[in-house]
Formats: sequence, C-alpha cells, structure tokens
Amino acid sequence: MITINQPGLKSFIAYVFSFIFLTLFIYLGIPFFFDYKTNKTEIEKKIFNNFDLHLKLNNKTSYSFFPSPRLNLKNAEILDISGGSKIVGTAEKVILKIPFKKLISLEEINFESIELINSIINIEVSEIDIFKNYLSTTHKNLIEIKKSKINFLDKTNLLFSASIKKFKIAGDD
Repeated sequence: MITINQPGLKSFIAYVFSFIFLTLFIYLGIPFFFDYKTNKTEIEKKIFNNFDLHLKLNNKTSYSFFPSPRLNLKNAEILDISGGSKIVGTAEKVILKIPFKKLISLEEINFESIELINSIINIEVSEIDIFKNYLSTTHKNLIEIKKSKINFLDKTNLLFSASIKKFKIAGDD
C-alpha cells in the first residue's frame, strides 16, 4: 500500500508535475519561433477565410500565450469589404485567438476569433448596403470591434460618426 510518507513519493510527484508543466510550457512556446514577417500573406489569407475580412498587416506581429494563445498585430489596415484594395480603415491593435490544439505549425492555425481594437472604419453611403449584407451574413467565427469609431461618408464629407465601445459579429454556433 502506498502512503504519503513513503520515501521518494514526494520527489516522484514533483518530477511528474515538473514534466507536465515543462511539456505544456514548451508546447505553448512553439509559436514564438514562427517567422511571421515572411508568412504575412498567409496570415492575411487565413483572416479572410475565417472572418471574411480583408486586412493588410504590417510587420509588427507578436505572440503571447497568456491569458490564451493569440497573435497580437499592430496598426493593420482594413481593406474594402467587397474585396477591393481600397483602404477603408485602420486598426491600432488586432488580436487573433488561436485554438489550443493548433499551435504546432503556422499552416495548421485557424483562428477562432478576432478583435479589432481602437479602429476607425470609413463607410461611404454607396457601400452601406454592402456593409449591411456583411453584418447580416453568418460568419464562421466571432468578430469583435472594441473602442472604435465608424464614420459614414458621402464622398469626402462626414455625415455622422458612431463610437463603438464593444460590438460583436457572432460566428456560427
């Protein structure tokens, strides 16, 4: 019968927990070694495939695993929803949450949610129907817009502006 005071049991338990912690830490640390600069277009394609968003990323990409695995992108440009190359806004910070099971390689990563923080989105009157259709369609994953501003324009004239504290475009449930 095994008792708590048995010689060597405490060190065995310490070794087991140390091994589990070290293995988990190494697994969570794998994305630190990915080269995000050379795979920028691949990440942009994955964002489009998962969220129907056209973003142009700069080279400021970092990975963090706390409080959950995620990519942190700085100063991304938001491109036209209809697929054009026209810049309709900027996002000061973009957070892409990564599923825990998909950390092994950059090719396997499919993001589960995106947050656009401190963004400014400009929508022209002629594109309001396109924007409305985008909001009404079912998206694969969750899109959150936080601390942002949406400007409605008539050509170059500002009609009105909407400040957004937190806005969610829900994914499939």
